[in-house]
Amino acid sequence: MICVIPSSGRASTMETHKLFRKSCVCVPESQADEYRKYHPDVVAHPDTVYGMGQKRQWILDNFDADIIFMADDDIDCLIYMGGEQGHEGGLRTKIKNPGHIWEVLLNTANIAQDLGTNLFGFNEIPDIRKFDYIDPFSTRDRINGFAMGIIKDSQRFDPRLVVKQDYDFFLMSLYWKRFIWRDDRYGFQAKHYTNKGGLCSHRSTNKEIECIKILQQKFGKQVVGTVKDKPWKVVIKKL
Repeated sequence: MICVIPSSGRASTMETHKLFRKSCVCVPESQADEYRKYHPDVVAHPDTVYGMGQKRQWILDNFDADIIFMADDDIDCLIYMGGEQGHEGGLRTKIKNPGHIWEVLLNTANIAQDLGTNLFGFNEIPDIRKFDYIDPFSTRDRINGFAMGIIKDSQRFDPRLVVKQDYDFFLMSLYWKRFIWRDDRYGFQAKHYTNKGGLCSHRSTNKEIECIKILQQKFGKQVVGTVKDKPWKVVIKKL
């Protein structure tokens, strides 16, 4: 297993690689030299690879590892929400130890592989107030692309999806495998939408809406909905 961090425009600020025992940063060729000033392991993809759908597929095609964990370049820690009062760190523990995080990834990947699915991940909202101690695992809830584990098979990312490609891959996994594996006790914390560079550099309302329409064409509006008065926000109907 390897952790691959897709990145762009954040050479001097990106520190996600410090959280993982075995990782590399995947960046456009035109930015590779700048990234190598700050990071020891940099892999460059052609500048013609545009959007996250194409970038994630390039990663699957060009890394030999059978299991690839893709992490956003603005993640700053892993959150554990399965603690108790008196537990070290309390009910909500921040984890930054690379060895600890790697063990969590390996355990989650092994469970997913043993169960027979190709997609695993964690709680996308690590908020203790929303965590259900009675139901700490999920086989139907979405795996967010900012912390997405893939066990390689023939499934591919849709190259048309500049954004929303994680919704597509999640739904295709449910279609082909019938379930995914998500450990809701854990969740990565990231600086979404506020950090300069990254996906923010080519995300726009029009792109969001365009990609949602592609999802609706593939899966139907009965599965892929939108928020009223906010057509750029996806709602996956209960599956």
